[in-house]
Amino acid sequence: MRQKRFWLKLTGMALLLHVALIICSILEVAIYSYLIVPGQDNAHYQRHAETSGPWISGLVGSLFVFLLVRRYIRSNSDRRLTYAIALPVVYMIMDIAMLLPFQINWREHLPVFLMANGAKLAASLLSYYMYKGSPAKDQPAPIQEPRL
Repeated sequence: MRQKRFWLKLTGMALLLHVALIICSILEVAIYSYLIVPGQDNAHYQRHAETSGPWISGLVGSLFVFLLVRRYIRSNSDRRLTYAIALPVVYMIMDIAMLLPFQINWREHLPVFLMANGAKLAASLLSYYMYKGSPAKDQPAPIQEPRL
């Protein structure tokens, strides 16, 4: 069965993924600042956030992308590979669009960007190849003939 508003839902999911990863980064810095290394100045925590943010995005984001693709594959029978490829690609496009106004040094940021987003693409494709053979909820299970 063909899903309605496929691209709108996919874009919304990529945006929600951004929000979830930002929240994860904020929580990580809060735990770091209150429990692990309390009492430092704000510049110290700012540097830590800039260093740990891409790692949080790469690691936790890969897990989230894996689970989102798995959920889609188990729920829908159409455009599975399209979803698996498009979710991280749309996420990357949004990431670039969000970073452009800050005029970051792309030569310095590119290896980190490729690491974090390459991990998401790999997790997405891994999820697709692991679950592509499973029947979707929107598709009736095949009827098996009884053996006599």
